[in-house]
Amino acid sequence: MSLVPQTFTGITAAKFESLVARIKAATGLVIEDNAGVDTAKGYTLSWNYDPVTETLIVKCLNKPFLIPGVMVQEKLAELVNGA
Repeated sequence: MSLVPQTFTGITAAKFESLVARIKAATGLVIEDNAGVDTAKGYTLSWNYDPVTETLIVKCLNKPFLIPGVMVQEKLAELVNGA
């Protein structure tokens, strides 16, 4: 089940690097480039980071059946805003 993309602004290169580490620690997802897709633990996440505009778009493409979509969206926002 694909969820609505989330757009975050004000994401500096340093904040993006911090976020990459936080997402890997929390989910096992590996973000190696500014854009891509990865799957871990039943989650598939796509992302597109533009360092020029400092904008990050994240979309959960798949999640475990029993996990509500709103929880996934909230966790992503928490990870991004806490980076």
